[in-house]
Amino acid sequence: MKTAVIYCFSGTGNTLRVANSFKDAMEKKGTSVTVALIKKGEEVPSEKDFDFVGIAYPVHGFNAPLPIWELVKKFPEENQKAYFTLKTSGEALRLNDSSTYGVDKILKKKGYRLTNEFHYLMPYNIIFRHSDRMAYEMDKTMKERVTIDADLVLNGVDNPPEFKRWTRFVSKMFKIEHKAMPYIGRGFKVTKDKCVGCGACERNCPMKNINMKDSLPVFGKECVGCMGCSFNCPTAAISIGILNGWKVNGKYSFEKPEFNEDESFVPRYCRNSYRRYFRLAKPQN
Repeated sequence: MKTAVIYCFSGTGNTLRVANSFKDAMEKKGTSVTVALIKKGEEVPSEKDFDFVGIAYPVHGFNAPLPIWELVKKFPEENQKAYFTLKTSGEALRLNDSSTYGVDKILKKKGYRLTNEFHYLMPYNIIFRHSDRMAYEMDKTMKERVTIDADLVLNGVDNPPEFKRWTRFVSKMFKIEHKAMPYIGRGFKVTKDKCVGCGACERNCPMKNINMKDSLPVFGKECVGCMGCSFNCPTAAISIGILNGWKVNGKYSFEKPEFNEDESFVPRYCRNSYRRYFRLAKPQN
């Protein structure tokens, strides 16, 4: 039996949901898949032990998040070993097209080749909250696509992404987020009369950047902006500093809501890019 590993960084669960769906699709075709969550201080299995290698991440500022960069820097040298990426974002802007460019540049030097990149829209955990209908449609579309996309990987069909010059420039420029977030994260605060001391924020932080003290969270200096703390807080007690105007709180159900089939579920923001995504994501007959 062939084996695969998907290295996954996920703050609020969207990317993990995609990685697990991809795992299910591959395992239905007879491949054993390990989803290795990337968390500070925790070991992940070596890519050398697997036939297929995937990297799953949410787009942060038109880039892969810092933990993905740190992960690939530790990869051993290879001889043209294939890998694929699964990336998630809340919108289908072409500005996101080169988010893997910097990571791929590192891996190319180490002897890896990017065969496929799959971009799935999942609901926002920052900026604004998508409607229940939009979250449902995103999730449904993702699950339809992973079945097809997993087949491409398993069958060795290569379709590497094109990193255009202008999107590479945007990605490089916004990489400053990697250095900025630890400072922004220091501004995260908790509203004492809302906090119930449950410790969910501490448990959900993949960077181990939160510690409970006197039943209240204390924020450290290694925030990467995953929003796992503020998004998953059951009482919406966490303020995310200068980003608080974009705060989104509370998990999406992804269940099918009641709706009028003729009603538009696409928000005005980035409307054309959303429509393009759903149109192109439909399985071709």
